[in-house]
Amino acid sequence: MIAFLDFDGVVHGVHGDPFDGECMAQLEACLAEYDSRVVIISSWKDELPLDVLLLRLRQLGRRVVGACAEEPAFTRVPREQLVDQWLMENAYSGPWLALDDNPTWYGRHYERVLATTPKTGFTEDDVPRFHALVAAIRAGEQ
Repeated sequence: MIAFLDFDGVVHGVHGDPFDGECMAQLEACLAEYDSRVVIISSWKDELPLDVLLLRLRQLGRRVVGACAEEPAFTRVPREQLVDQWLMENAYSGPWLALDDNPTWYGRHYERVLATTPKTGFTEDDVPRFHALVAAIRAGEQ
């Protein structure tokens, strides 16, 4: 399973400390259950080198297999386009989901997004929703 990962509002609350250890630990536990790999879709990928992001992600960093294409400056490329491009370029046709605090950026992929609360990021309240989303995605691909 591939998880397209946003940072702001997922691995930390939008006004909290970046790369919140508790948010990342909760998320890491969920991803570990499915041996998921991570593709960075966050705009942070356009600001910092990948090796720096991997360090900041701590344990999550070992799951990263890449990042979506850089977004052109001052544009808001719909994230569904970034997902589609990554899937095509990597010839990936397996299960995937996205973790983001703004699911409207995913257009027709909206049903594959676990929408987190921007203020808190990924919390224990998101854990059952994560598992339900994975189950729904797997059921739809059979």
